[in-house]
Amino acid sequence: MSGIARIQSRIQERLQTQNVDTKEYFLRAGDQVFLSAAGDGKEGDPFVSEIQMLTWREGNRFKSVLITENDDVDKIRVALNVPEDSRVQKKFAMWTYIYEALHVEKRVDSWTALEGPSGKTLYKEELNDFRIMSLPFGRGGYLWNQLVDIFEEWGSLNKGVIRIKRDGTGLDTTYSIAASTRELSNPDKDTSELVSVDEYFKNRYSADIGTDSSGKKSEDLSLFE
Repeated sequence: MSGIARIQSRIQERLQTQNVDTKEYFLRAGDQVFLSAAGDGKEGDPFVSEIQMLTWREGNRFKSVLITENDDVDKIRVALNVPEDSRVQKKFAMWTYIYEALHVEKRVDSWTALEGPSGKTLYKEELNDFRIMSLPFGRGGYLWNQLVDIFEEWGSLNKGVIRIKRDGTGLDTTYSIAASTRELSNPDKDTSELVSVDEYFKNRYSADIGTDSSGKKSEDLSLFE
């Protein structure tokens, strides 16, 4: 099998086959999470990396494939019938230990209602688990620079608790990253079972037509809601 047919067959198989559990955590409008970085952010840290994702809408879901320096984006677009207005987006991704998330809407019965500082009701989700956060660099790199500021102040990215918040939807979406004064401790600091960020995204989202690695679809609409 050669040409477009070969490419389409292989990539579609990867999009439909799941070899790894989803470990990403996506924020919806108004959500905020409190977490610690799994790695220190220093040279050689495998738990933070830059990725490129081609994302498009198919029906009421969004799908994504990882784009590497060896990928032919045009061939992938043709093979998957990706709309021409879809774009490749650069992001930074990192393994984190998420303690809890605060939501403005109660979407799960087990979430606990609490009153925020402004008197608004928020709903707490306790996670206490390792999850990957992937975020855009932001216009002018503003969001990445916020993370860099924390690293430069602490000297190590995993020294304390970080808060990440999302506001808005669609093109009006903004994020913020800030050091938190909350005193939360990670009961499970063992990162030996975590694969590198690069390996995780390669296993889950790869569209490399020259290998049998598995690419996956992202079905969490909160990524763009």
